[in-house]
Amino acid sequence: MTIELLHLEYFRAVAEELNFGRAAERLFISQPDLSRQIKQMEEILDVQFLNGPREGSN
Repeated sequence: MTIELLHLEYFRAVAEELNFGRAAERLFISQPDLSRQIKQMEEILDVQFLNGPREGSN
């Protein structure tokens, strides 16, 4: 699996909003979907960008 531009757009929104809920609203997606996309990007790159639990993550 590879990183897509969408992953970067999602990460940027979370970084700018500092809040998953607001970033999800801004991107017109659900918060659990946004969390899954960020988690997927972290797994692809084998890093953890954000600390703490996120709704929708396991």
